[in-house]
Amino acid sequence: GWEKQTHGEPKLAPMSCLGKIISHTALPDGRHNIMLAGLKRAAIGRELKPTRSFRRAKVELLEDHYPASGAGTRQAMQRKLLEGFRRFVPKTSLVQEQFDQLLAQQISLGMLTDIVAFTINLPLPLKQELLNQWHVDRRASLLLEHLKQAHGEPASLVAGAMRSFPPQFSEN
Repeated sequence: GWEKQTHGEPKLAPMSCLGKIISHTALPDGRHNIMLAGLKRAAIGRELKPTRSFRRAKVELLEDHYPASGAGTRQAMQRKLLEGFRRFVPKTSLVQEQFDQLLAQQISLGMLTDIVAFTINLPLPLKQELLNQWHVDRRASLLLEHLKQAHGEPASLVAGAMRSFPPQFSEN
């Protein structure tokens, strides 16, 4: 839908995600369904002149930042994030089993925040804001604030907030 809103190509966001293609399916109409596993955040420095049919950019890869000042609160943030996420998880046995497997893993707060943000149907500007935030404590706080606000929404909105797994391919 960006074609109606802009002339030429859409503007690049300041932050992107370096990913690995997990699966690829060519469609009869010439489009492709690509499933991408995100690996690292990438700050876009400048767009490079295209040499192929896809856009390229000079980027700086960013590691999740865990400042020492937040170490004392991360475990509580992780617990709150899991509690908030649980409200969005359908009560079917298969999904509960997958959720329990996730809880059994020793994953970082940054990874948990990214998993929750991917799984819940968030507004696109919020998803981009979360992607832009490489400071893990700030990213988790932003997502927790959204989950707290969503807690008051009607059950029908919350029930529809969970993506199916595996997720449907996007129009991107």
